[in-house]
Amino acid sequence: MFGVLASPLCAISVFLLLCLLMFLGITWYESSKAEYPPGIANPELLRRFYTFLTGVLLLTEALHKIGLRNIEGIFHFVQKLLMPVQKDDPEVFTKDLEFGGVPVRVYQPRAPSVGGRKGVMFFHGGGFMAGSIESHDTFCRYLSEKSGAVVVSVGYRLAPKHRCPAAFDDCVLATVHFLKTAQDHGVNPSSVIICGDSAGGNLTAGVCQALVGRSDIPKPLAQ
Repeated sequence: MFGVLASPLCAISVFLLLCLLMFLGITWYESSKAEYPPGIANPELLRRFYTFLTGVLLLTEALHKIGLRNIEGIFHFVQKLLMPVQKDDPEVFTKDLEFGGVPVRVYQPRAPSVGGRKGVMFFHGGGFMAGSIESHDTFCRYLSEKSGAVVVSVGYRLAPKHRCPAAFDDCVLATVHFLKTAQDHGVNPSSVIICGDSAGGNLTAGVCQALVGRSDIPKPLAQ
């Protein structure tokens, strides 16, 4: 009986192993074609992150092709599956707030600072329909700790439940609020940087364009 079952199980194991090796090979090949700009402080970290992200996107596409059509659900499933559990951080203090009615998480370095810190408005990626404050929590902690800046991660509304320009409107509201109240968070109002990854990069460009010509708020330091 055992011998009869062993042969199919062995074949299935070999098949799954070959699928895994093929998936890893395709992930490595696709990620190896990327070009990284010069001057990056830690190019190896960026390379590993991009390889990981490539694998996640390939997995999502594969699941879609075998019949799992709910791409939004797949994104959120993978996000929750890979989301690390955060413990108390000895380097960074966090607080969940609302800026202009938009949920944000503020990351404040615990180390003392002489004078106002720099501030960073961060808009997460995810194709405008995935990603969250939680999915980018580890990155924002790292950014705050290594830069010594106060980082504000924005939980803007996502599609398809909330159509464009909901995400853009949320990011503008949160950014204007922060620029007006930067000093309340120990930040120099003239030293606020606006940034984001992927879809967040798109939102960054849009927000910076929307703020051009406004005289009621400090100008962002950089984009």
